Amino acid sequence: MDRYLAIALCSSACLLCATLSVTACTGSDASSGPAGGGATGTGGNGDGTGGSDILDVDAGDTDPCLGPNPPPECALVASRPACGDGTLDDGACEDGASPGNGCQEGCDDGNSLPGDGCTGACAVEPYWECPTAGEPCVSLIVCGDGERGPGEMCDDGNALDGDGCSAGCNAVEPGWSCPTPGQPCDLLEVCGDGRVTGNEFCDDGNTLPQDGCTSTCQWEAGFACEGDAPNYRCSLTTCGDGVRGNAEGCDDGNQEPGDGCSALCENEPNCTSAGCTTTCGDGLLLPNGTEACDDGNRREGDGCSPDCTPEDGFTCQQGQMGTHMDVPVVYRDFTNSHPDFERAPPDGSDGIIAGIVATDTDQDGKPVLGSTVPVNAQITSATTFAEWFRNGPSAITYPTTLRLTAQGDVYMFESGTFFPMDQRGWVELGQESPLAALRPPPYGNWEDAGLHNFYFTSEVRFWFQYTGNHSLSFLGDDDVWVFVNRKLAVDVGGVHSPMEGSVIIDASTASQFGLVEGTVYEIVVFHAERHTTASSYHLELSGFNTAASECVSDCGDGIVAANEICDNGPANDDTAYGGCRRDCTPGPYCGDGVTTPEFEQCDDGENLGTYGGCAPGCVFGPHCGDGLTEPGIEQCDDGIFSGLYGQCAPGCVLGPYCGDGVKNEPYEDCDDGNNLDHDGCSAACASEVYVE
Repeated sequence: MDRYLAIALCSSACLLCATLSVTACTGSDASSGPAGGGATGTGGNGDGTGGSDILDVDAGDTDPCLGPNPPPECALVASRPACGDGTLDDGACEDGASPGNGCQEGCDDGNSLPGDGCTGACAVEPYWECPTAGEPCVSLIVCGDGERGPGEMCDDGNALDGDGCSAGCNAVEPGWSCPTPGQPCDLLEVCGDGRVTGNEFCDDGNTLPQDGCTSTCQWEAGFACEGDAPNYRCSLTTCGDGVRGNAEGCDDGNQEPGDGCSALCENEPNCTSAGCTTTCGDGLLLPNGTEACDDGNRREGDGCSPDCTPEDGFTCQQGQMGTHMDVPVVYRDFTNSHPDFERAPPDGSDGIIAGIVATDTDQDGKPVLGSTVPVNAQITSATTFAEWFRNGPSAITYPTTLRLTAQGDVYMFESGTFFPMDQRGWVELGQESPLAALRPPPYGNWEDAGLHNFYFTSEVRFWFQYTGNHSLSFLGDDDVWVFVNRKLAVDVGGVHSPMEGSVIIDASTASQFGLVEGTVYEIVVFHAERHTTASSYHLELSGFNTAASECVSDCGDGIVAANEICDNGPANDDTAYGGCRRDCTPGPYCGDGVTTPEFEQCDDGENLGTYGGCAPGCVFGPHCGDGLTEPGIEQCDDGIFSGLYGQCAPGCVLGPYCGDGVKNEPYEDCDDGNNLDHDGCSAACASEVYVE
């Protein structure tokens, strides 16, 4: 059949021109050609076998390729080779043609845009290779080759997740630093990253307080937490509620001291009239005991473990008493409506009333009324008396510690205006008003001491190992009873002004209290402030020097103790990047907010990897110039920005390119503002012609 050729160039000889004056027709088969008007010979009209015919439009001939419905064998194609046509035209350029304009092409991936390995001028871009024309180019930036190329945040020599550098090398994983390509990343201790590392005991993914895990990643008092980091399930807890919080050594469901779990929820020795047995966490370390240490709690990370053995990197020894001694105390606040409070002796006497309490405590270690209570004691009954030193509805309990200060070999607490429940208890609740107080001798001469909260009791309870040389003395008001091994040792009962009492515990009194040398015993000071208008308290202790263990870490031993962030042993250096300082804190590191030029591109302290910012690993985050086009932000990014034809321009915008609607000579024959074929201007900006 006849074939039709219409050259789609705008000239007077082209049917696409307004004149439509010339059309060439060719034939390639042996069928009969149209009759008349042709040259003789093969392809002529003599015998009609093959040949070509020229359609004479002026004579009425019509080219079917140019009609409204061209036959399917007609096609509109580029009139010449061009960059972007998917064919590698690497021959020499002729007639002044520019390289890449259909000649001397280094690549041709089938499009004319840069940023994909082959520029719009068909030159191979850095870090790419284009082995097959018409196919996408292949990046030479290989994650896992140990070299950090453009667009890579890290490259630790593998393509695995979970080791600091992601499997695609496009992110440094949280909690890691990857300063050196080809080397393993460094695991950082960062409180708030959701991982428990170093001396952290919890990490809930933030550094906020009051959520169970403190801002330094330690368990927070008042919370009980379950689960694994960072998805803890924490609930509020209170000492005495029966739920052991993470910072509590114990919780037996009450705040009564002397039952093995203190009112502050710390472990206590278990005591009977035969003495006490110590437990891990009670702060007592016996010379021949089974514990290697006991620092007075069962918390991790302070050197002495929850099972009372030294933790790695710590050395523990018997502590020295030092400048102060803290003893546990429980205060209980009452009101003057209690039948035993604000009752003065009817005869106005002011002195010690002995014999109010029995010589032995009850099985709970609490004092009980004697068989015959003196009339002037002003105590209603054994039942009302039992409320003084027990938690119940008539009392508001406040457990804390009483600090005694060293005065030579003696530890002493002294206050001439002793009102520990001021702004607490029933006054705080608005159910009682503070009352006027005076300062008594020997602390004053009954001068005004302001308004205070009266009507309270105190219970000081501590433990000691009997060695044959101990003493206690007390001066104050009102009632005071001291029990040693549950036997009455000091009896200063009654409502009175400051009175003194004391006891010496040595070989001469050991049998009185049932003491055996080397055994641990309990000593309790019970006190009551029952009457206005003064309150004083003076307590001295000597020989009660059983101190809890003191555990210290040895920075520089190469063992990272719980209170150390790092420890490289002799290699500790204050200046080594990524190293450990001589105080076992990190040296310069990624995330400290200071850029270390030799190892870091940037460091803003957060390194979140936002566009234009600093990324994890202290490398530049996505930015114009990294050689990786950021979708939605950049048009291109080849890291060069020559602005030449088919390449990227400064600011990560496209330079002149095929499809921008501007005819860019000598690279383009045309530019109709798109990259589509078969519309007269090819996707490679070459003029198209109709062919069959």
